[in-house]
Amino acid sequence: MILWTNATFYSMEDCLLTYDKVLTNEGIIVALGNDTLKYSNYQTIDLKGSYVFPGFSESHLHLIGYGRKLFSNNLKLDINKESVLAKIKKFYKNEKLLIEGYVNIGITKDDLDLISSDNIIILRHNDYHSFTVNSKVLEMLNIKNSNGIILDDLVSSKITKVWESNDKVMLTKITDYAIKDLKKLGFTSVHTDDLSYFNSYDETIEILNLLSKTNNFRINTLIHHSVLDSFIKYYPNNKLLNPIQIKVFYDGTLSSKTALISENYKNSNNNGKRYITDKDFLNLLKKARSLSKGLAIHTIGDLAFSEVIKLLSLEKKASEMDRIVHGSLASDDLILELENIAIDIQPHFIKSDKEVIRKNINHQTNIYPFDKYNKKVIINTSSDAPVEDPNPLLNMYELNNISRFDMIKSYTINPYLTINKKGGLIKEGYYADFTCFDKDIMKIEKEELLNTKVLYTIIDEKM
Repeated sequence: MILWTNATFYSMEDCLLTYDKVLTNEGIIVALGNDTLKYSNYQTIDLKGSYVFPGFSESHLHLIGYGRKLFSNNLKLDINKESVLAKIKKFYKNEKLLIEGYVNIGITKDDLDLISSDNIIILRHNDYHSFTVNSKVLEMLNIKNSNGIILDDLVSSKITKVWESNDKVMLTKITDYAIKDLKKLGFTSVHTDDLSYFNSYDETIEILNLLSKTNNFRINTLIHHSVLDSFIKYYPNNKLLNPIQIKVFYDGTLSSKTALISENYKNSNNNGKRYITDKDFLNLLKKARSLSKGLAIHTIGDLAFSEVIKLLSLEKKASEMDRIVHGSLASDDLILELENIAIDIQPHFIKSDKEVIRKNINHQTNIYPFDKYNKKVIINTSSDAPVEDPNPLLNMYELNNISRFDMIKSYTINPYLTINKKGGLIKEGYYADFTCFDKDIMKIEKEELLNTKVLYTIIDEKM
């Protein structure tokens, strides 16, 4: 047993309930406050006056992709064309060149060909759904395109296969790096979508299984519908690795004008795309229910959101909750209908999509109505890393219209409610996972969040 002392422990059952000490045993909380005095024969660990919360969960990211971002050449959203081209030239070493963090500022294949037309050059756009490539890539993949700017998701999927081409050793290395970085940010668990993007399901699940153990880190894997049969055949038995909802894409993105919205995009006869038919969606939903699983549906446009909610109502709920990934736009009428669902929100998108929305969206539907969602359903705050920075304190800083208590809930109890696991509260019977800060993030002013540090990340009783 371990007695954790000299700290303020926020239970997260309400905003006021705190304890001065917590006793844990074999990874589970067994006593709180004065109840710990009933026990003896324990190790004591001094948390040095820190402010302790249930272990934080990042509820929607791409773990391996985040690791690759940390290792990659990155333009860091530079929007000066001359500066961007200069950086690309500097990155180029007479071999295949893959670059992240590119904002679509009009660079074309002709610009990239001046750097090299003999070796592959791929710029991944910051929406992580589109690319700009040189002629070499177009020729190699037999893509008919006049300028090398690839916004169509079906064409992008061909380039993704080239982009994701890494051997197992490298994938393991970058994933390990990502986990260590996330632990420094205070995360004790993640909900991640990785299993269909790399060399194979079997190899990817083997990497995650290994690294969850060597890093003592909780990895909850979304099951992309394309690998569902592989998942049914095999999934490792590991208390730190947990299969959660089945992932499916219903529509696209705002930047590529493929998110399905209720009116046409500005200067366009297009209102987005459906990536799955009603028939296929319902077949997948029935299969998920037969496995007692929920769906995790990439849904960005308001029309997509409305259609998804209607389709979900045609089958009984599973014991595992359905979740909407993003939910960027929604009508008031739809929000009133919402119940028994989780929404994975990304506050960073408010800033990063502001210009895209101004240029592309005509109608006056609710845009990122996170405060309205919070009154109706479970919200989980996330980053969609590598798309955005996963640092939870930055997300708290960005989102002002939700109380600090509710923001912290969206990183603690809410992700665990979404997956039916006993984490996210400092309460008897719950995981001995804690995130320890040097300041009281429940009470400090907004500006102080940016100067707050994680002192300790504790997972399964291990610091």
